[in-house]
Amino acid sequence: MIVSTMNDLPGHDVTEVLGDVFGLTVFVRGASSNIEAGLIEAATELGADAVLAMRFETSELRDIGSEICAYGTAVKVRAVGP
Repeated sequence: MIVSTMNDLPGHDVTEVLGDVFGLTVFVRGASSNIEAGLIEAATELGADAVLAMRFETSELRDIGSEICAYGTAVKVRAVGP
């Protein structure tokens, strides 16, 4: 799965826009998490080849941790050129 913060993907044409996808996790200090896994799983369920315009947003949960949300647009792409 290709994940890009850009709105396009050099060397590829977007052939279909499948929709918005997101991953959400709570990060507690001292623990680890894998927010990208949720984002990728959502895109995979839609049959996407890539997620474009990926962004993160965070918000503090008092002094114990943070809520982190990653989101983007799931798309099907086709490589172009040689």
